[in-house]
Amino acid sequence: MRKENSTFKTKFISEAGSGLKNTDYFAFVELDNYACYCIADGIDRDKEKESAKLAVEEAIRRFLEKPSIKKSCINRCLKAANEVLKSESRELRLEASFLMVVTNYNTMRWGSAGNTRLYHVRNGSIKNKSADLSLSSTLAEQGRLPQDKIEEHEERHNLYCYLGMPEKFLPILSDKIKLEDGDTIYLCTKGIWENAGAPELLDALEEAKEPEEVCDSVEELILARQKKNLPSYTLCTIFADKVYKDPGKRKKLIKKLLIAAIPLLILALTLSITFYILHKKNQEKITTMLSLKETGIQYIEEQNYKRALEKFKEGLEAVKKVKLKEKSEPYLEKEELEQYQKLSELMVDAQEAMDKKDYKQAIHFYELALVQVKEILDYGAEEKQYIREQKELAAAYLEILSYIQSGDKMASIDNYAEAIEAYESALSLARDIFYTEGKDEASTKLDEVKAEQHQQLLDDYIEEADEYADRAEDEEAGGYYTMAKKYYKEAANLYKKGKDKEKAKEMKTKIEELEEEESTSEKDQFAANADVNIMKGDQAVEDGDYEKALSYYQTAIDYYTAAEKTDSIPAVQAKMELAQSKNTATAKQEAQAARYIEEAANKEKLKDYAAAAVLYGLARDIYREAGMSSDVNYMTKLISEMDKKAASETENQTAADTNLADNTKTSTGTSSTNTKEGSTKTDTSAEDDLEKEGTEEETTGKELTK
Repeated sequence: MRKENSTFKTKFISEAGSGLKNTDYFAFVELDNYACYCIADGIDRDKEKESAKLAVEEAIRRFLEKPSIKKSCINRCLKAANEVLKSESRELRLEASFLMVVTNYNTMRWGSAGNTRLYHVRNGSIKNKSADLSLSSTLAEQGRLPQDKIEEHEERHNLYCYLGMPEKFLPILSDKIKLEDGDTIYLCTKGIWENAGAPELLDALEEAKEPEEVCDSVEELILARQKKNLPSYTLCTIFADKVYKDPGKRKKLIKKLLIAAIPLLILALTLSITFYILHKKNQEKITTMLSLKETGIQYIEEQNYKRALEKFKEGLEAVKKVKLKEKSEPYLEKEELEQYQKLSELMVDAQEAMDKKDYKQAIHFYELALVQVKEILDYGAEEKQYIREQKELAAAYLEILSYIQSGDKMASIDNYAEAIEAYESALSLARDIFYTEGKDEASTKLDEVKAEQHQQLLDDYIEEADEYADRAEDEEAGGYYTMAKKYYKEAANLYKKGKDKEKAKEMKTKIEELEEEESTSEKDQFAANADVNIMKGDQAVEDGDYEKALSYYQTAIDYYTAAEKTDSIPAVQAKMELAQSKNTATAKQEAQAARYIEEAANKEKLKDYAAAAVLYGLARDIYREAGMSSDVNYMTKLISEMDKKAASETENQTAADTNLADNTKTSTGTSSTNTKEGSTKTDTSAEDDLEKEGTEEETTGKELTK
């Protein structure tokens, strides 16, 4: 019995950390020929169900049904644990990171789904280590992230395989690992490896004699760091002090059995023939499998993964009932065929996602395919490059789709500038990678949004034109034709920009109508102005101001000409001729009056006032005939002054005569004469007063007329 001939010591710790509930779980079972160790880290948020515990218990239960160190056994247990979590998921999906280790006390094999880890230590250094199924680990494998930075990278918990996955559950299964005396095996969850790296785990082994000491030392190290948010942590330490070694009894037993089995040789021979026939058939099936495998690989080289998958499935179906010896060449061929099948499934799924334009999911499948490629030793570099190129292509398609969706969003809120920018970015990228469908879609949407932008611009022009048209109508209604024409002109230009030719034409018609109406109104005003100037000319004629009358009449003719009323001009011209003739006659009379006034002035100097008065009277008569009232009044005033001077001269002469007369008769005669002259003077003065009064009335009438 293997267990009896080996020494394995196991110790573990499992605590809740700074949380209230321990989401980790560990359990193991040691049988006579096999031992199984299972560790899980619950990564869901369900507060009622313990996903880690469910997974571990189910895996161990399935292991106990048929214990084995084969990959198929470990794979069966992992899938069973996955199905349990899926079936127990209700409101929240149960999920766990899981690691299973099986040993026959001489070798070990592990299966992993997630980032729960195994460290195999030999002679103070790490001999083997499980692989994390996380994005950080993938980046490290691609050389884009240092190995010692995985524990700190932000994507270390971004897993692409874990228990509870709804589909495509692809755990990693290791090959057999040979154990030697003194080896140490660590199993731990993220609560350990995030806070105590590989160097700390190796340091803990230096002076430890028992696995319990190692667990305590590591726990003290973690707690000493006093992290506020310490997750649940679990560490299992296995000391393989002595591994199982076959003592050689098996060969002796076989020899004895062979000797004892001689009587059965005949039966064995018969059975051998039968087995040979079966073996031959199996060989034919294996040959078929190999042939189908090669055909599938050829399809892969042609990038036809769908047909390749069909061939790989047929190949596996051909040897489905053939029991192949482990590690034999057909067995290894079958294992490789299974890896090819998984790869083809991922590539087909990726292509289907591409066809559905689910580029994010396609990228995920291509990443899994790149991981799966590593399981196939002879996979060609060109085929690997093809997968990388397809992944990059999916990423480019995703970026194009993102640009188009962004453009759609911007267009929906009428943000045409940003929509155009997004569609142009999509179009440029699609052209760069020769993505015809994306290019056509981006180009179509770009044309549509540009058309919408142009239509919006036209609508804006029309709307602004409508506003100007309304303002023009208001100005027109108020009689402000100049502003109305200005607004109609603005409206016409905007309607033209807005491609509304009918409206633009309508605005021009409005402008023409206004100009015509404005022209008619202006002519009427010119005609009215002409009439006013005729009236003023007539009044000037009455006043004897013929020069002014001629000016008014000429202005009236100019207005009639502007008003296009030429039929009214002859009458005005007749008035002008009459005023001109009167103006000429008046000039002659005024010259004669001036001569009378000059002679009167001379008479006045000679103190011949009576003669001067007569001459002023003649000049007054001329002025009166000419209608020159102001001059008439002035002459009347001068005549009055001459009369007064003449009377004064007469009185002086009479006084002198009286002094010389000595007799009363002469005095009486003189008195009579004075009385007569006084009477005459009185009559003349009265006549002058009446004339002056008439002149003043005439002047007043003219002023009222003005």
